[in-house]
Amino acid sequence: MISKGFIVNGATVYISSRSVNACDQIAKELNAKGPGKAISLPANLQQLDECKRIIDEIEKREGKKAGTQDDPARVINIGSVDVPALETYAYSASKAALHHLTNVLAGNLSQRNITFNTIAPGPFDTKMMAATLKTHSNGFKDIIPLGRIGNPEDIAGTCIYLCSRAGAYTNGANISVDGGYLCSKPKL
Repeated sequence: MISKGFIVNGATVYISSRSVNACDQIAKELNAKGPGKAISLPANLQQLDECKRIIDEIEKREGKKAGTQDDPARVINIGSVDVPALETYAYSASKAALHHLTNVLAGNLSQRNITFNTIAPGPFDTKMMAATLKTHSNGFKDIIPLGRIGNPEDIAGTCIYLCSRAGAYTNGANISVDGGYLCSKPKL
């Protein structure tokens, strides 16, 4: 949903995963939504050589662009506003680590003209949330002050803001996109 938001607003998006077929299929679907374009660049980013290769591929297409003090490069990590009340220890720990990593990177690398921010989504209609929403969607609507789960424009718009000139001075932020979920209080 984030990539689609960039595509419909005219941006170029690079799609990468280990699966060539998945990258190609997603790029094809996104390109149908234009005016932006999606480019498939499959890679196994667990391998250093593959990381270097994908950087070289993007540099060939985009040139060696660098952020400036007034318009820095942007890194947006996707965390979570909450963790499930299930025994998902690794997932929960990884999200907490991502939020802290973002803060450390923002503090240490911003002098290289790169900003680092985290978006912490609440409930959205995603593959990961499908089973939960199927059985509990009304429950979420009752506890979220705005009375609904997030829609694609909510999360895409936040990412677009962070990547735009308007977000150039936002660095080290953890932005909750949750309809007020973190503020919800039990109804008496």
